[in-house]
Amino acid sequence: MANFVVEFAGNVASFGFLDFDQAIRLFERARQLALSIGDQYTAAMAKHNLAEMRPAEPIEAAKLYLDALQVFRAVGDQFYVAAALRGVAWTALRQADHQRARAALE
Repeated sequence: MANFVVEFAGNVASFGFLDFDQAIRLFERARQLALSIGDQYTAAMAKHNLAEMRPAEPIEAAKLYLDALQVFRAVGDQFYVAAALRGVAWTALRQADHQRARAALE
């Protein structure tokens, strides 16, 4: 169920059927559902998507990316490891922290 909510929220937000606030609420609900059943991977996906929806909040987005990154590394999902590191780098750039951005990409 939680995985479905993550996919649904991502799809409808991408196609403009939901506004950002609605999508954020769905991703947060998916994260809560996933955690309630011990599904760390789906919770990490929800966190990653929540981070993507917060470009104006780089500190909060970075925390979400880093939390998700731990899970992606633990399960060996190289695609989302790279995506989360890109997100960490982007949030660092948004804060003019070029050293942290470079470190995330190395």
